[in-house]
Amino acid sequence: MVKQTLWTIQHEDAFKEFERTGILRANNNHLFCEDDFRFACVWLSQEMVKRIGPPPANVRYPVWAWYQWEGARKRRDLRESGYAERGTPMVQIEFVADSESFVLSDFDTWNLVLANHFVADNEQEWDLFYETHPNPKQSDVEASWAKVFDLESYELNWTSRPEEKSIQATLWQIEMSQVTKVEHFIAK
Repeated sequence: MVKQTLWTIQHEDAFKEFERTGILRANNNHLFCEDDFRFACVWLSQEMVKRIGPPPANVRYPVWAWYQWEGARKRRDLRESGYAERGTPMVQIEFVADSESFVLSDFDTWNLVLANHFVADNEQEWDLFYETHPNPKQSDVEASWAKVFDLESYELNWTSRPEEKSIQATLWQIEMSQVTKVEHFIAK
């Protein structure tokens, strides 16, 4: 069993609940995938069941974390914007998890899933798919989404090199005993 350091960025309120209960789980009331992206979160949750097993009772969606950002095994830069609405109290939690407890996926490719697009290996495959499927079936689009888990794929001018990828980790929960560092910050 290999232990890995990961980082998750959460609202201050989620962290307070984490401190109170000792377990951080996705809160169904504060999901980024609430409306437009729920289909993608449901799909990813189903994939997680296949890859790491079912979630604990009453858990439906994963907690998001970072394995690496822009190719380096490093935490996100908290001086950047985009984590939450400007002025929102946030925390970045560093923790250690067993590699069997999370699923890794390519962040850039994940954005194609969020957009409900076909995930192609290259531009030619993309063009061919949409030329031959002007109104693609959802099942055909979703069949391509497993490519988000291929962290070694690379196509010049299409995807990032493996050593440059931003890789996200999803897991069912984090326990307070796994936490090694907490950084409080205000979203910019």
